[in-house]
Amino acid sequence: MAPAAPRRSAWLKRRHDSPRCRPPPRGRSGGRFESNPPFTRHVPCVRRRGYTAAQPGRGLPMGRIPQARRPVSAAAPRSARRGTPSAQDAGDLSMCNRALAIAFLMCVPYPFAGCTQSGGGTGQQVAQIATTKADLFGVPAEYRALHIGLEKTLARPVAFMAQPGGEAIGTQLEQGNIPYAILTAKEYAAIKDPSKLTLLATAVNLMDRTTRKAHIIIRANSHLKSISDCAGKRFAFGNYHDLLTDYAARRALQDAGVPLNKLLPEILPPPFAMEGRLYVQDDAPSKIMLDLTVNAGVVDEMVFNKLAADGGNPITGPSRDMFTIVGETREIPEMVIVAGPGADPAEAEKLKKYLLTDAKADAKLCEQLGIKGFAEPDRAKYEAVRDLMPAT
Repeated sequence: MAPAAPRRSAWLKRRHDSPRCRPPPRGRSGGRFESNPPFTRHVPCVRRRGYTAAQPGRGLPMGRIPQARRPVSAAAPRSARRGTPSAQDAGDLSMCNRALAIAFLMCVPYPFAGCTQSGGGTGQQVAQIATTKADLFGVPAEYRALHIGLEKTLARPVAFMAQPGGEAIGTQLEQGNIPYAILTAKEYAAIKDPSKLTLLATAVNLMDRTTRKAHIIIRANSHLKSISDCAGKRFAFGNYHDLLTDYAARRALQDAGVPLNKLLPEILPPPFAMEGRLYVQDDAPSKIMLDLTVNAGVVDEMVFNKLAADGGNPITGPSRDMFTIVGETREIPEMVIVAGPGADPAEAEKLKKYLLTDAKADAKLCEQLGIKGFAEPDRAKYEAVRDLMPAT
């Protein structure tokens, strides 16, 4: 005779059938039950700590409020039986999120549309001007006042087209893709054949000149007396590959009998571009004053003239009386605005007239460019600096 099934009291049956004792749905806490299994034997039900009827959901997996048992059809997908979204639903949600992200990225630039260069959708042909200066919003900060003046003068939209260098600008001008360009002396020297360009105007700097040079300076109490004494010493150059404080300074040293291989090379820490030279931008006076191992250097004359006449010290900075000028570099012309062979001659003449007569009266334009105005260009000055560029 088979043993009788264990008898369970009504109290145990009520505890077992209570929603508090049901196993969690599949996918929530790793349970494998899709519904409450039939009662086989008594499993003690321990009340979760902190769970009360007034605080439903506390102590249960994922904080879910227990729900009444409901029948699930066997034909329903497993995702529906375990309470999680199906793969198709997840794919739809993923595609929706991607669409929202793409729409957001497309809408981000629109609040800044007013800051970009004009010309789009006006139906007028844009006057393009090549430059090596680029800006996030289209118009470089130095050219914003100039941009307004050029649009009024040319009576059509103007756009500044950023190019990687002078050689690229020369190619665009020669092919007629861009009619105008703003060039520095170094960028002009990088153009292979500038004979086809028409020079419209050159900038006048704050010293009322169209050229500038750099000073070769040494410490005032130093035993060095000339550029030739710099052999075997540390020398502070300016900006790396700058036409004035690098290439022109190299030529000044070579003309005085001090080629680069006679300067004390920089080893520790590794110098810029591993070329064995010390570059300090416009801080050559400060470097010579503070570092007793640096005996000489080169500095732009405009930077040197801004120093105090005397009273320099390590706290307030150097002064001009702390140095002796032992040499100078060749004069380098300021920036020039040119017209390519594809420019309209009448429009180019109108642009030249504006630069030579009206631009100097625009205080904002001159302040942004750091100049006093424009003057007639001298092609010979720009051709003279072409030999300063290193051979490629």
